[in-house]
Amino acid sequence: MHAHRALYNTEEIVPAYVAAVGYNSEYLFAKQHPVAGEFDSEVLESITHYYLIK
Repeated sequence: MHAHRALYNTEEIVPAYVAAVGYNSEYLFAKQHPVAGEFDSEVLESITHYYLIK
C-alpha cells in the first residue's frame, strides 16, 4: 500500500464498472463488476470486487 498518493487524470484506481461507492472518515470504498464483450459492453454482475482506498 502506498503511504502517500496523488490521483492524476490518467491514473485508474478502480476499473469500470463501478456499481456503488461509499466513504467514512478513513476510507473510500467501491463495489465493482468487471466488464467484457466487444467495447466492454457487457457488465459481469455475477463477479464482484470490493476496493478499500485509504
